[in-house]
Amino acid sequence: VGRPGEVIIGVDRAGSSVRGFADAAAVAAALLLQYGVPLEVIARKFVGARFDPSGRYEPAGELGDSPREATSVLDFVFRWMLKKFGA
Repeated sequence: VGRPGEVIIGVDRAGSSVRGFADAAAVAAALLLQYGVPLEVIARKFVGARFDPSGRYEPAGELGDSPREATSVLDFVFRWMLKKFGA
């Protein structure tokens, strides 16, 4: 209870390589979570991943307490998940 079991990453660049990669990583992470792999173990592999888009940003809404800088979409997602659900 209180632990994620699904990961959904929405990337605005429809049809882009980044979107495809983010979708595949989300499916892999969701399957790992559903099979009992701890979030901390999964996040350790994705935090620090480097590819565009990256950089500083101003989060809004539900993500208002999220990291202010990320090296990639995956870096952002897993840093946020750790902050919200884990270690």
